[in-house]
Amino acid sequence: MQFTHANSFHLVQSTCIKSFHLVQFTVQLFVYVVQNKYLCKQTKSYMGINLERILKDQREELFNTDYSLFITRREETEIDLDSRLAQIVIGVRRCGKSTICQKVLVESKVNFAYVNFDDEKLATLRVEELNDVIQVLYRIYGSFTHLFMDEIQNVPQLHLFVYRLLRQ
Repeated sequence: MQFTHANSFHLVQSTCIKSFHLVQFTVQLFVYVVQNKYLCKQTKSYMGINLERILKDQREELFNTDYSLFITRREETEIDLDSRLAQIVIGVRRCGKSTICQKVLVESKVNFAYVNFDDEKLATLRVEELNDVIQVLYRIYGSFTHLFMDEIQNVPQLHLFVYRLLRQ
């Protein structure tokens, strides 16, 4: 896939997640979550920082943005929030992939949860710890139907986790 413009990005609906291994591209991922199966009783800490606090801070930053000030882009219509396939947005760095995904989710008013793995406090997170992230997201957001995992390519072996979520 070639991009000729700094603001270019592309949406892929896929059950194949191995496309995350793209050099010089960042990836955002929506996963349609079917059931609330990840409730837990305790919060773990990563790098001495409470995971719940990290994700609450990310939520606050997300919802403190006024998306009405952003321009509408034609690519927004390409995101299918009704699809049961993973929605993968790929493109060159800094072209607005995260922003357009956030804008679509917020303006559509679907129940979604958000986690940004481009956070130094989550840098040591391993794929086997992603269940902990999901559990904390359910505590923070309550029930949700969509999961926005931003910069998930930063988590090694992420495709195994995503495949499991899509199978449920």
